Amino acid sequence: MKIKKILSLSPYNPYHTYSGATTRIFYLNSVLAKRYKVFIVVRNEGDLTPTFDSIPIINSSNRIISMMNPVLMIRLLLLVWKEKIDLVYVNSFWLGLYAFWLRIFGVPYFVDEQNVEFIRFKRVGNPIWRIAKIYEYFLCRFAMGITCTSEVDRNFLINQLGVVSSKIQVIRNGVDSKKYQLNPKAREKVRSELGIKDEQVFYFNGHFKYAPNIEALEHILKYVVPVLQLHSKSVRLLIVGSGEIPEDLKDKLESYDFVDVVGFVEILEDYISAADVCLVPLSSGGGTRIKIFEALRNGKYVISTPIGAEGIDVDFPNLKIAQLGKDFSDALEKIIGKTDLVGREDILRMEKLIKPFEWEYIAGGINFEETKSK
Repeated sequence: MKIKKILSLSPYNPYHTYSGATTRIFYLNSVLAKRYKVFIVVRNEGDLTPTFDSIPIINSSNRIISMMNPVLMIRLLLLVWKEKIDLVYVNSFWLGLYAFWLRIFGVPYFVDEQNVEFIRFKRVGNPIWRIAKIYEYFLCRFAMGITCTSEVDRNFLINQLGVVSSKIQVIRNGVDSKKYQLNPKAREKVRSELGIKDEQVFYFNGHFKYAPNIEALEHILKYVVPVLQLHSKSVRLLIVGSGEIPEDLKDKLESYDFVDVVGFVEILEDYISAADVCLVPLSSGGGTRIKIFEALRNGKYVISTPIGAEGIDVDFPNLKIAQLGKDFSDALEKIIGKTDLVGREDILRMEKLIKPFEWEYIAGGINFEETKSK
């Protein structure tokens, strides 16, 4: 099957990155747009000026309506007929209904499983996971092919949802190396703006409309803050990211002098450059964490839980895995005050190991033509 035109379904504005999901959508589609003519459904939010070669199809700004918009369903059907779309690429579990609809009229679809969603719901104790599992089963069952982020998720799809292995391509999450390399000038600028001198800087970044990241902030209060408080004169903790943090949680964090709730920043990579250690105390969620690759590429030392680093099967020298709880606190305590966490040899080894995680290389591995639906 020769693919020339793709209809990509994004639940967000795909032209900007402010979370792991939007980052993956942006980079996969920007690379695909070099191979195919891409029409892309975009939620009506923010600046919709295309930042890669594509034709935007505007969806509702309302999250619920955007998942099952009857007006959009008719518009997409007309588009498929007019443009002779060869394939639908579902960038999110949440827009699967459009894929089901267009499949009725003979248009096959691929689905990108950024997370195995029912697993994510189950991990946070959301009772909707059973319904999600049924929906996800049928979404994968009728797909021509599936992309996912790791062998871990591939095994979930095979063992938990009964997906035929030949339909699955592992397309890992990655990093833009040029964007996320250490920037000494940006480091000094951000540290100066925040009044940081010689303090060791720890940080956590995430999109705070995502429940696992709110859980992570709670874990930071329980397992990170008490350790850092013992060294409060020589450390700083930055909380960076978009979305509203619940007020009571934000107040607790801000009650500590060494904690800065920075919020949304335009240039995240500058704040990563300004820091020394990345913390990933996640206890739920799915997929692989783009924030870890970004921190590693920037030369940061990373402490993550096993779930936070799930799916990363490369032994990066600057990645420490620690169980949430005492192990995480102990791992943190051991590195406080150390300035040689990531040496020159570690940097050279990391740069070699991370090359296969370049987005251009990763997204170039997507093969719509050869995967066979069974």
